[in-house]
Amino acid sequence: MVEWTECSLEEIGEIIGGATPSTKREDYYGGSIPWITPKDLSSFEGRFISRGERNITEEGFRSCSTKMLPKGAVLFTSRAPIGYVAIASQSVCTNQGFKSVVTNERADPLFVYYLLKHNREYIERLGSGTTFKEVSGKVMQSVKVRIPQDVHYQKKIASILDSLDSQIETNKQINDNLQQQAFSVFDNLITNAENNDCTVSDYALLNPKRTLAKKQVARSIDMSQLSTSGAFPSGWEMKPFNGGMRFTNGDTLLARITPCLENGKTAFIDFLDDGEVAFGSTEYI
Repeated sequence: MVEWTECSLEEIGEIIGGATPSTKREDYYGGSIPWITPKDLSSFEGRFISRGERNITEEGFRSCSTKMLPKGAVLFTSRAPIGYVAIASQSVCTNQGFKSVVTNERADPLFVYYLLKHNREYIERLGSGTTFKEVSGKVMQSVKVRIPQDVHYQKKIASILDSLDSQIETNKQINDNLQQQAFSVFDNLITNAENNDCTVSDYALLNPKRTLAKKQVARSIDMSQLSTSGAFPSGWEMKPFNGGMRFTNGDTLLARITPCLENGKTAFIDFLDDGEVAFGSTEYI
């Protein structure tokens, strides 16, 4: 039987922060030292990272208190926001937005990666601050987690989770490739079509009026739930209608304004019950 034990993060690794060279010194940037910031992880979907958007120079490295982290270090963002996780695939350093874990002999780095992802919300609740929440090095060291005592068992767990993530990444690549093929076919058809310009309103009703009484409870979806791929998400809420865009099966939704870079997201509605009218905000066309 596998024995699990409770311990603090400082018992399974060293917690290391980072720093930023002065941005007023151009000679501190553009070197050969990989330097990671939380922004680099904001759209990062893999597990292993080798560099960020910017490198720093030897002079920039020596000018601040950032530390070189070894291959296998588990990078964890501790501010703005808390909870992005990645594993260094080579030696890197970070800015002050990280409290990274360099594991010791008691822990497997890939297991700790999944451990931190699993405990992300718990760690976030430990953060403090008025402008934005931040987890200090001391707090990070004291975070309590449960791990198998046998490192080999940790590796087995991590291997299973890693294989699932690899399959997810493969499926996403396939979907992205199919989407690009679809766009290419569509672009080719438009390019080779006869020149017969028209407007959308020649072939469609824009924002048609539909019956949905005030206070009537109906399915609602927030614009942030739309996908840039056009796939419609789950997660409907039942809300009273108090204004907004009404839609039904056969409609195409287009996000028309840009909070959180939502402009251009689309979705085709084909899953409502017969005759059902749902709604979203006036941010839709």
